[in-house]
Amino acid sequence: ASVECVISKKAGKQFRLDDGSGTDKVTLELIIDGYHAPLTAGNFVDLAKRGFYDKMPLKENGELLVESQDIDFIDPKTKEARKIPLELFYKKDVKPTYEYTSDDDMRATEGFSLPFQAYGALGMEHDAEDVNT
Repeated sequence: ASVECVISKKAGKQFRLDDGSGTDKVTLELIIDGYHAPLTAGNFVDLAKRGFYDKMPLKENGELLVESQDIDFIDPKTKEARKIPLELFYKKDVKPTYEYTSDDDMRATEGFSLPFQAYGALGMEHDAEDVNT
């Protein structure tokens, strides 16, 4: 799946483009991998389609990390926060592993099919105390 994402700077601020020019708005096409991370990808696409991320303030945290505020999506039907289990897909596996960190699963030295170190990687953060958030 792909999701178009428009990011705008506050008034008076600009993104610096490769050619040296500036703009207050950029459009990104996010390619979402539903094979290696079906629950996480599906959740992100669903929330994007619902407009959940529209006008959400983002905070730059260095050049490599952009984060949003601490947020929960409250399901309108159940009135409860949506929880998504930690989802890891190891290179040697044929399906994702759920609910365990690589340390808990004793697989910390194994590589992932979706390396977070890849240029342009997009990831979701989980609570350090509860990976199923």
